[in-house]
Amino acid sequence: MATIRTTRTAAAPPACLNAGRRKTSASRLHAQNATTAAAAKRHAVVIVDHGSKRSAANEALDDVVRMYRSARDDCYVTKAHMELASPSILDAVRECRDVAGVDTVIVAPYFLSNGRHVQEDIPQLVAEAAEATGVRCVVAGHLGLDAGLVNLIMERVDTALEEDAGDA
Repeated sequence: MATIRTTRTAAAPPACLNAGRRKTSASRLHAQNATTAAAAKRHAVVIVDHGSKRSAANEALDDVVRMYRSARDDCYVTKAHMELASPSILDAVRECRDVAGVDTVIVAPYFLSNGRHVQEDIPQLVAEAAEATGVRCVVAGHLGLDAGLVNLIMERVDTALEEDAGDA
């Protein structure tokens, strides 16, 4: 039977995405890699955004998926759009089942705010996909408030200020 579970946004990014910011002992890294490798055959990640009528906006998710794959090569990774574009969440979950043969799919909303899409629409679409495919699906927390995002905003503002000063 297909199941769906929703998780809350974590306070810190996953270790694989936080590797450059934290020193980890070799033995701890080895243990993390062994645990992750054991789980690799059993799960996939679907990164889902809103979707757009503009192909360039949808293609931007391809870059996010590519970057995530390069940081996290222990699982199958693909994309989905909540609406307005393909592939749908159902199509992506089917792909994970049929191509990667996984028994669990983690759906990661590529959303900043915990609005209606994150709270209602995506969990509903994921539940429907789980029911239709027989795959266990877990909805990860949205991006939300994170120091990394605040730092990114600071970088962008600083760059804009520098560019503006150069134009003056």
